[in-house]
Amino acid sequence: MEDTSFDASEFDKGTGEIITSGSLSEASGKSFFSADQLTGPETHEIKGFRKVSFTDKDTGETRNKRALVFADVGRHLTLNATMEGVLRDLFGDRIEDMIGKSVELYKDSTQNPQGMRVSCVRLRATR
Repeated sequence: MEDTSFDASEFDKGTGEIITSGSLSEASGKSFFSADQLTGPETHEIKGFRKVSFTDKDTGETRNKRALVFADVGRHLTLNATMEGVLRDLFGDRIEDMIGKSVELYKDSTQNPQGMRVSCVRLRATR
């Protein structure tokens, strides 16, 4: 049985292990999707999840996140709690049930902590 325990020391800048089993809660760079890169909705197949860390530009603190890795493109999508909730609603909490499934990415907007409207990437079921 594969060890799916969560170890914060495994976080990196997007070059670490791709997680293909375990729970989404356990799975928490370089080539990431941004809203500016999307010209319209895009459908991509889930390959797994990658543990990533980055420095918060506002606080200077290191933050640990999960990124969705796609089988068909060289970019990842950093996940927030909302997107993780969408994945759970679509496929359940088990990562192995998500592998090989497709999601649609689309551009939207949200309010940032400073109260400004900013572009963001969201995901949903494929249409």
